[in-house]
Amino acid sequence: MAGRQAALVLAAAAVAALARNQGNIAGFPGAPACASTSAVACDNSLLQTHSRRSTLSIDSAADHAADAGRSGTALSGRMTMWSDSPTTIVGGSCEFANAAQGGIEAPSATSPYIARRAYCAADDALYRAGAACGSCFKVSYDGSPATDQGRPGSLVVQIVDSGSAKTFDCQVDAFEAITGARTGIFPIAYEPVDCELNPASGPVATVLDGMNAWYTKVIFSNLPQAVDAAEITVEDRPFSMSRVGGATWQASPGGATGVAGFALRLDGGAVVRLDACFGAWPVATTASCAGEAAPEPEPEPEQEDGAQCVKSGDTVFLRAHTGKRLTAQGTAVHAKWNHQGGWQEWTIERVGGGDVSSGDVVYLKAHTGKRLTVQGTQVHAKWSHQGSWQRFTIEREAGGGKVSNGDSVLLRAHTGKYLTVQGRAVHAKWAHRGAWQRFVVEKKD
Repeated sequence: MAGRQAALVLAAAAVAALARNQGNIAGFPGAPACASTSAVACDNSLLQTHSRRSTLSIDSAADHAADAGRSGTALSGRMTMWSDSPTTIVGGSCEFANAAQGGIEAPSATSPYIARRAYCAADDALYRAGAACGSCFKVSYDGSPATDQGRPGSLVVQIVDSGSAKTFDCQVDAFEAITGARTGIFPIAYEPVDCELNPASGPVATVLDGMNAWYTKVIFSNLPQAVDAAEITVEDRPFSMSRVGGATWQASPGGATGVAGFALRLDGGAVVRLDACFGAWPVATTASCAGEAAPEPEPEPEQEDGAQCVKSGDTVFLRAHTGKRLTAQGTAVHAKWNHQGGWQEWTIERVGGGDVSSGDVVYLKAHTGKRLTVQGTQVHAKWSHQGSWQRFTIEREAGGGKVSNGDSVLLRAHTGKYLTVQGRAVHAKWAHRGAWQRFVVEKKD
C-alpha cells in the first residue's frame, strides 16, 4: 500500500501535465474547431483527427504497449496483488464504480471484467493520468522465477485504478488466474487488446454531475477501448469535453437544453456515437443512457465446398477494424463509410489467376477501373497500371492457405509497408501487423 501511495504522488504530477496538454476533440492538433459547426461536421472532424492520443509527451509504457499491439509483440513488466476484497474497485480513480452512483451496481460498472473481478490498477506510466481507464490488456506469466511459487497463466484484464508501484496491481481473483498464487511479485508480459463488451447494451454514458444546463460531468463505459476524446451535442449544438480525471469528462453546454447525445473517439481512432441519448437535457445525477447493443451475428449460410474461396476476378469488400470499408471516391481512397456500394467494390486480380492464397501477389481494381496504388506512403486510385506500385502481397492473419470469405487479411505493398486504416485515413506508412492493418474480406453475393 505504501508503494501505491507513493506512486499517487507521481500520478498527481501527470494529472497536472495532462491538464496543460490534454485536448478535446476540437482541440487536438490538426483537428478543425467544432464549437460553431453542426454535429455532422463535428463528427467528420472527429474522424479527420488522426492523433491517437493527447499531446502529453510521456515516453510511457502505454505508448510502447500500443505499438506492441500493432506489431504483435508483448512488453515485459511486473505484477503484484492489489486486494482480496470483491468491492475494491469502489473508489478507484477511474470512477467506474463511483460510490455515489451505487458502487459496483452503478450503470458505469456493467463491464464483464468488473463482474469477474478481472481488473487491475496500473502504474503511472501505463495509467497516463486516466487516459488508460477502461483499456484492456492480455497479461501472461510464463513460469519464470518470482518471489512466490506460481504456475504459468494468462488473463485479459481491464484498467480501473492508478497508483500501482509495479506495472499492474491486480485484484486477487485476476492475480491468481494469471500466476496461480495469491501474493508476491511476478514478471509478466502484456499487450493491449480490445475489451469484451457487456452484450446487454451498447456504450453507456452516466452523468456524475447533473441537473445543470451550464456544466456536466460524465463517464463513458462498455467500450472496446479507452476514450481518447469526447463531445456532447445538445439540440445539434456540439460542445467539446475535457478529461476531469480517470475516465470522467466535463463540459460547459452554455445553458443549452433539449435532446442530447455524445460522440467519442476511442484510443484506436474509431468514433462511437450515442445519438439522442437523453431526450431532455439537462438530466439528473446518476442518469444513464446506452447506445444500441451490438446485434447477434447471423450464422454463416452453409455452402458447398469451395463456395467461400476467393478467386481471381471476384468482387470483394474490405472491412477495416473501424467497421468502415475501403472506398474509392474518385481517385481518393479512404475508409469513411460502412456502405457496401459500388464505391466500396474491389475486383481482386491474382497474378496467374485461380484461387487466391496467402502469400499471393494481387491487384485491386476499383469501380472506376483504376487500381489501388501505393506511392511512397500515400494510397490512391489514380492509375489503371498493373505495375509494382499496384502490387500487394495478401497475407491471411490465420496463416497460410486459401483466402476465404470472412478471412482477416493484411495487404503488404511493394515498399514492405502494410495498407493501414488510421481513423478514416488510409496510408502505407508502417510495417506493423496490428489491428489497424487488418481487413475482413467480404465476397459480393
